[in-house]
Amino acid sequence: MRESNQLICEKLQITNDLNQVYCDIFDGFMNQNIGQKIDYISIFTGLNDIKFRLNQEIKKCKCISTENNEKAKNIITALMNYQKLFNIRINTLINIVTKLHNKAECTGKKYSIFTYKSDLKSLNKLENQN
Repeated sequence: MRESNQLICEKLQITNDLNQVYCDIFDGFMNQNIGQKIDYISIFTGLNDIKFRLNQEIKKCKCISTENNEKAKNIITALMNYQKLFNIRINTLINIVTKLHNKAECTGKKYSIFTYKSDLKSLNKLENQN
């Protein structure tokens, strides 16, 4: 039981650290100035790294034994729900960045201001749920 509690604490800390990195990327992306050149490749790389590491943590959390420990079971359930929402947030930001990158590179993809605002509204809603 002590081992599973230690594993849960470790998974909570790792998820928190990943969220901090995501928040840094999110803040940097959202606080850009008009006309500023955006390094989309760095943003993609950072988000994909977080996504990969988060998915590894989700798999590891599924393997943690919480038998006969109701508190641990509740905590791991809450953590896994948070991780799923976190994954959705990452994917939503990747989607927005992809569309902006395609538009900036003039690949023929259109991304209207109305769609952009709608996507941002969805992302902000997810951020608030967090």
